[in-house]
Amino acid sequence: MQPAAIKKAASVGDATRLRKFLETGRGKTMVLTGAGISTDSGIPDYRGPNGVYNRNKDFRPIQFQEFIGAHTYRQRYWARSFLGWPKILNTQPNGSHYALTELQQAAAISSILTQNVDRLHTKSGSHSVVEMHGSLHEVECQGCGQVTSRQSYQEELAELNPKVAKWSTDNPDKETGDVASSDKVNPDGDVDISWNYDDFVYPACSNCSGIMKPR
Repeated sequence: MQPAAIKKAASVGDATRLRKFLETGRGKTMVLTGAGISTDSGIPDYRGPNGVYNRNKDFRPIQFQEFIGAHTYRQRYWARSFLGWPKILNTQPNGSHYALTELQQAAAISSILTQNVDRLHTKSGSHSVVEMHGSLHEVECQGCGQVTSRQSYQEELAELNPKVAKWSTDNPDKETGDVASSDKVNPDGDVDISWNYDDFVYPACSNCSGIMKPR
């Protein structure tokens, strides 16, 4: 049997097993998804061939305690996020997201539990989506709990940082000696930058002046 035939046979067998599994669940099956489902949409995963850990051996996600505890960490995060957000905002679901939506519409699965923060499951039309790590699409005050959209926060960041905003407008998705290309956005929605962000300004909560963090 040729390799292509083997692959085709395996695919048919996998589909049969999946159908039987879903039938056993009687519409109550929950699907768990991770970063790999969004790679075909252009968002890299962490450990795949083009994952962030392979691209940057020194990569380490910012921790909650670091973000809350230090102004410099928040500056770093929001400077990187400012450049990465347009990519996240404009990214569209891929076939895998739509396949899960169709399974849900057919009452084959009940809900989706995702580790991703890109909200692509919701964009594809799925419902009952539980976002384990929150979403990049809202920003929440850690003091009073006020929530604002990430796009609104982006507009505030642009007003407070006109030079960076102008650069990002003049150089969309281009690599320079100073700033990493936004097409290399990380799974967390930011990009690697090498320029000094000491002057980058981020807004506090408009209600209580508390710290704003992705929800």
